[in-house]
Amino acid sequence: MMKIDVQGYEKFVLNGAKETLKKTDYIICEMSFLPLYKGQALFNEMYELIFNAGFYYAGQVGEMRHPQTNEVLQIDGLFIRKQ
Repeated sequence: MMKIDVQGYEKFVLNGAKETLKKTDYIICEMSFLPLYKGQALFNEMYELIFNAGFYYAGQVGEMRHPQTNEVLQIDGLFIRKQ
């Protein structure tokens, strides 16, 4: 299992982990719906990267909401290797 929570650098971790991903069955990745860090990839881009690496989205295991509006800002998405 790989857990990715690196404050906006998720895309860079994935791009640098090609060999490790071959040995990974589960990924939990923090993904944002709104930009919180300069240059970060948002949910749609992260979803596509992980999907194209051979995983399917299995749901969320956590979320962070805006304290005033209750809007979902980030989730921890669970991905499982496609069989």
